[in-house]
Amino acid sequence: MEVLNLYDDPRFVNVFAYDEMKEALEREHWGKWVVIHETKLLGAYGSFDEAEQAAKNAGVNHLDCCIKLVGAAPMPIILLGT
Repeated sequence: MEVLNLYDDPRFVNVFAYDEMKEALEREHWGKWVVIHETKLLGAYGSFDEAEQAAKNAGVNHLDCCIKLVGAAPMPIILLGT
């Protein structure tokens, strides 16, 4: 059986990075959509579409970053297959 290491998966690494930055993000970017890639904040935007476009413009695949609304309730992580 293969054990999944969430700390090696960029999707989860960036979610964990968001959690570490959460307090500062909520203070500075409440209600904005943020893009986190390689554990760094790429920017804060007024809509999901703007955030997604900024990620694309930076050459970031949407599967390799975290785009999240600051202040929204956390979403559950669901893994389907491996």
